[in-house]
Amino acid sequence: MTFDSPPYLNLADNLINNQVFSSSKQPPFSAHVWRTPGYPLFLAFISLLGMKSLYWVVFWQELVYGIFAYTFYRYGKPIFGDRIAKIALIFLLIEPSGLAFPKLIMTETLFMPFLLGGILAIGYYLRQLHWRYLFIAGLLMGIGALVRPAILYLPIVVAGVLLAFDFFNQQRWLHVGIFFCAFILALSPWLIRNYSHYQQIYISGQSSYGLAYFHVPLVLEAEKVMPFDAGWKYVGEKIRRKSEQLAQSQGVPVSPLQVHEIEKQVALEELVKYPSTYAKRWLIGMLKGMSSPLIIELYEVYKIHQDERLHLLEEITNAGGIVSGIGHYLLHQDKLYLFDFIFSLFLAVFALLGALNITFRRDCFLWIMMLTTFYFISIPGPSGHGRFRVPVELFWFIQAYIGFIWVNKILGIWLNRKNRIVG
Repeated sequence: MTFDSPPYLNLADNLINNQVFSSSKQPPFSAHVWRTPGYPLFLAFISLLGMKSLYWVVFWQELVYGIFAYTFYRYGKPIFGDRIAKIALIFLLIEPSGLAFPKLIMTETLFMPFLLGGILAIGYYLRQLHWRYLFIAGLLMGIGALVRPAILYLPIVVAGVLLAFDFFNQQRWLHVGIFFCAFILALSPWLIRNYSHYQQIYISGQSSYGLAYFHVPLVLEAEKVMPFDAGWKYVGEKIRRKSEQLAQSQGVPVSPLQVHEIEKQVALEELVKYPSTYAKRWLIGMLKGMSSPLIIELYEVYKIHQDERLHLLEEITNAGGIVSGIGHYLLHQDKLYLFDFIFSLFLAVFALLGALNITFRRDCFLWIMMLTTFYFISIPGPSGHGRFRVPVELFWFIQAYIGFIWVNKILGIWLNRKNRIVG
């Protein structure tokens, strides 16, 4: 169980017992529009099978992860080659987040196959140029958006790369259109449901919430206006006042969707005051996301250093927090954490070198893979949550491996040239 687990379980219970997707504890059940239905439906289905214990959830998530690891190895070989596929498979089976998240009541394990499966399908499309692979990719990524809405804008990035590499090909434009149609088709039941309740096409309020309650307090703290906790309360109070004013003016309570719109409005009002600080904090957040040691999730599963983990999570809200967090762990002689942090740093360095190498190569699939990794590293913004890197950690590793091979090749050429000169 984590902080996010009870809401998912509550939504699943309401689906089973009241046939509504609502987080309300009792009637009236307001239509929930913050979390998307994919993961609660997964939890509800397991419960309907008579598997009430959360250990059954862990069992099915471990099974999903294992099947995905095998599927990636089998279908990734034609795209990446046998060597990278084998190394990536071993990485999947021993990497800390891969060991941790199947044992947590969280979306990552269910989300990863849809995201990475969609990207692999695009790889097959680029090899065979048949539209059905883009249709499959769109469906998988659309279902992924119902599990975790953070993926929502990634299809635009993918489409942009596909078109950029073959801009004047009319067939490519048609195939990209099929890709978008499949993506929207997978989302359509959720869009129709939200429109029927709120007369507006809407996916999720998570981005508005993140802007208001994480981005703004972090920027205010960086500007030394107020500490993070005070900024959180300041934003919450401002949203509450605006919600009350809107409720009074329209004569009825504000809807959840209106609350999310107010969150976005309040966030933008504050963030436009500090554009340069916001940009710097976003860059720091990306660097933090690249180097975050994911072993802290594994510690949560096994209740190791739990008090220290909470302390670390408080400390990483400021710019130098990750350094002070490492110092805190070193005080407890936690060499495993230190090793994972150093490994994460090396991975980040070689992944950036890999990105540089990919940039100079005319390989459409590698460009899509690279931009997918940076997409999920960048979207947390100033908060820099390492958790957002988890679904693409495998691609991040492959990108680092490409960087490592590139550096070795350059060093080999340099050493050979030096030996010839000496000889």
